[in-house]
Amino acid sequence: MSQTSPTSRFDVGGGITGIRSGFVGDVGPAVEGDVNFGSHVALDAAFQWIPASFSQAVNGFFGVKAGARTNHFGFFAKLRPGFFSTSDTFRGSTLNLDTGQASARFGRLTEKALDAGGVIEYYPAAHWLMRWDLGDTVLFEQPTVFSFTGANAPPNLSVSNGNTNHLQFSAGVHYRF
Repeated sequence: MSQTSPTSRFDVGGGITGIRSGFVGDVGPAVEGDVNFGSHVALDAAFQWIPASFSQAVNGFFGVKAGARTNHFGFFAKLRPGFFSTSDTFRGSTLNLDTGQASARFGRLTEKALDAGGVIEYYPAAHWLMRWDLGDTVLFEQPTVFSFTGANAPPNLSVSNGNTNHLQFSAGVHYRF
């Protein structure tokens, strides 16, 4: 018979997270926490900073984690809406058709995001847990706007990549109280 691990009300911790976009992967620190409602359901939150070489990103997620615990392990599914914000992102450009001059706009871009995936926890001691997350971070991307000025300029052109998927992994250590 499987014995269940005593569930703490709260746990907080930190770890390392990595996210992949295309062929590029970046890694950074994360702060995580849970509010447990029994041994099967928790409110789960994470805030992550990814200091990439071309653009810094921060993201935050808050949602539900549901699953089962045994004496030493927990297996969960997670679904957390949130945001993904990157600096120095191409936002659009303007082309003056009369002079032929073009300008590009770069800046911080914050988009809606959804983190869906799984969590495995290991409970080596009463107040400690080790946690591994694997998920798909979906970004609901905002369109890029290309503007035209000058005589007989066409209307602005808006280009959207739609939703993009990014593999995300994290590993951390939490204190339970």
